[in-house]
Parts: sequence; C-alpha cells; structure tokens
Amino acid sequence: MTTLTAAPMSDVDHVNVLAPETTTFRAVARHVTHDGCQFVFREAVPGPAQRLTLVLEGHSPVSGVVRWIVTDRAGFAFDHGLDAEAMAELSDRSALVSEIELQLEPVVAND
Repeated sequence: MTTLTAAPMSDVDHVNVLAPETTTFRAVARHVTHDGCQFVFREAVPGPAQRLTLVLEGHSPVSGVVRWIVTDRAGFAFDHGLDAEAMAELSDRSALVSEIELQLEPVVAND
C-alpha cells in the first residue's frame, strides 16, 4: 500500500535512472486535472508507459499510466477521473509542495 508523505523538494539537484528493483517513487504533483497531472520526481524516475498507483488519505487508490518523461518530470494519466474531493486533496498537496509515493504495479502477462 502506498502512503502520502511530505518533504521539501528544494534539495533536489539530480535525478537517478530507474533501477530494476525500484517499486516506489517520490514525487510532487503539479497541474492536477480531473484526468491526470504532472509529477516532478525526487529521485528515481519511472519509464514511459509505466503503470503506477497512489493513495490519497481518505480516498480510493488512484491508478494510471506515465504518458511522457522529460528529465525529472512525467505526464501521468489517471485510469478513472478523480472526483472533486480527491482532486482538491492532490492539488492541496501540490500547493504545499508535498510529495507523494507511487507504487509500481505488477506486470500481468496476457494469455
């Protein structure tokens, strides 16, 4: 299960390449909309088309996919649009420059 954590982003001066064992990413949400947002990653960065899940306290888990990556930033599309309360919670975290953890979803082979 993912958790919501808070930490300042001011000490970020580089981005590490995604390591194969990485399953948790720390990021700050920006430009939050009903359908997605931009994440600014603190350390490791997922790859394009990577599926991730985040948990906002008091809300159902939010799953989605990374659509694009530019250095430490990623466009993230939610599988299902956020309701107004979840969108406000994620936006409030952005205003506070709080980061959020996202969990790597297991890959399921198609039969």
